[in-house]
Amino acid sequence: MKAGSKVYTAGKKLPTCREVCRPLRRAQPLPAHRNSTQTGLFHMALPHAQLLDTVDVSPLGDQLAEARSTSLIKTSRVQLLHLVFDERQDQPTHHVADESIVHCLEGHVELVYPGGVRALTAGQLVVLPAGQAHGLRARSRSAVLVTLLLQDGDASNLGGPEAPATP
Repeated sequence: MKAGSKVYTAGKKLPTCREVCRPLRRAQPLPAHRNSTQTGLFHMALPHAQLLDTVDVSPLGDQLAEARSTSLIKTSRVQLLHLVFDERQDQPTHHVADESIVHCLEGHVELVYPGGVRALTAGQLVVLPAGQAHGLRARSRSAVLVTLLLQDGDASNLGGPEAPATP
């Protein structure tokens, strides 16, 4: 399969990761999150973490209800997404050009793909092959860490900003 090509299943075009995740990047204003600073009545998102930074992805517990999905770090080869789902919230079926890892940090989600469903609870993960169509269904309020292994700077091979390399 050519890099950046669309995946088709049963005659239906599936959105790329960029198309599914775009609403996450455009959410305004960003509510308070563990990785944000509060200025008066407004909450300002911090920039992406840099290489060698420590990033806390421990369970949020009671703070999960106020947390929002965010991109934690992005380099030319990897992107970490902290996705937060309300109970019964679904992520539409999409695909990522390269391998990816879905790690349930807390709650209960189902990874849905053409061959079946994988139930994930806190501490469990699944590695998806490149181009695998999939979606997520939250069965309870949940947080998921998604690790995207990138080629050409973006999961959909469309380029984009990245964290600078550390010398």
